[in-house]
Amino acid sequence: MLDLVICAIIKNEADYIFEWLSFHAWLGVRHFYLYDNNSTDNTRAVIESWPHQSRITVIDWPFVPGQNVAYQHMIYTHARSDSWCAFIDCDEFICPQGSTTLQDAFDWFEPRCNAFYMHWLMFGSSHQIEARDGLVTERFTRRSYNSFPPNGIGKTIVRLSHATRPMTAHIIQSRGRLINDNEEEIDQFGGGIHSSMTHKLLALNHYFTKSLNEWVKRRGSGRADMHPDSPEFKRNEEEFRRHDQNVVEDLTAFRMTQRMKPIYYPWRDEPEPDRALRSWRIQ
Repeated sequence: MLDLVICAIIKNEADYIFEWLSFHAWLGVRHFYLYDNNSTDNTRAVIESWPHQSRITVIDWPFVPGQNVAYQHMIYTHARSDSWCAFIDCDEFICPQGSTTLQDAFDWFEPRCNAFYMHWLMFGSSHQIEARDGLVTERFTRRSYNSFPPNGIGKTIVRLSHATRPMTAHIIQSRGRLINDNEEEIDQFGGGIHSSMTHKLLALNHYFTKSLNEWVKRRGSGRADMHPDSPEFKRNEEEFRRHDQNVVEDLTAFRMTQRMKPIYYPWRDEPEPDRALRSWRIQ
């Protein structure tokens, strides 16, 4: 039976985290461990507005850089747990492919390994400059082609009782094999770049750029895995241009969201006067 939790480090995710929690809960994720890395917006208020508070654990995490030490804390704290844990960010959405469900994917890889590698599918801006109202998985439906080189990178789902340490934000080392859904072994001592990419069972939709204005806003928060003195702490516009890939229309996550919304966004079907009194994000 599926037993998956998510560990994420978060900072200033007020505009996005309600959707991210709802999407993954709808998929079947049991619990969320959120390391709040000095948020200055109303991220915590949005989290507290989510309807299933018993499924969330928020940890204040002031350390900078904070990502790898947060992951190590998660591994150490849950060393006796047989749950599987996905170590992902809030701009990444686990997306079963075709008719596959999350349970189907687990049924395939659970007997084969103690750690599974999900390759990115990089989504672009869908040619949007301004931030618009609405959900990420609805607003951004255009992505890179499957073999776009950054899609060789991904993130790890690992059985916590076998996890040892984070090598990078991408690789969580474990006792046993780390494989992708082509049953190729991923180098646990590398940086997470694999020579090929596969998305037969699961893709990790990476909404890396969003709109140009959202990208500019995001730059100000810096990277959770870098020291503020690093020249790479704040991303630049060249990174936006390089990753703003909009060549493939992909509605897989969009369609899942249409099934999730009646559960987590019931007011979106209310008459216009009533809907105006409510919002999916807290202002």
